[in-house]
Amino acid sequence: MKNEDILLFVVFFSIAFILIIKFLKVYLKKKHFIKTEAVVTDITKKTTYQKNVYIYYYEYQYNKKKYTTNDQTKYKILGFNPQIKDIYNIYINIKNPNDCITPLELFLSKISFILSILLIIIPFLL
Repeated sequence: MKNEDILLFVVFFSIAFILIIKFLKVYLKKKHFIKTEAVVTDITKKTTYQKNVYIYYYEYQYNKKKYTTNDQTKYKILGFNPQIKDIYNIYINIKNPNDCITPLELFLSKISFILSILLIIIPFLL
């Protein structure tokens, strides 16, 4: 193998390894939480000097009490476009219902898993 090929393998596998670790963190955290449904209550776009921040607010119920949480992103993410009154799955901690895994975290963990698989396969194709 050439040095360029080895470098390509190392770079792709190291990025894939980091993405798999990110996916596993969310996956292992999700195993200890319970699944419930959350409703999108509001979408806000904050504009500051040179950047926009998109904030998605969710409301969910646990033991007949209502809780709220939110997601923040700098960019609009392709494939993640919640609208008001949409229902998403959310994972909450039984001991502390304010601790939760939001829909954006779940979406990003799925994307990181798919990208890690692609980054493992691509060097063999090249």
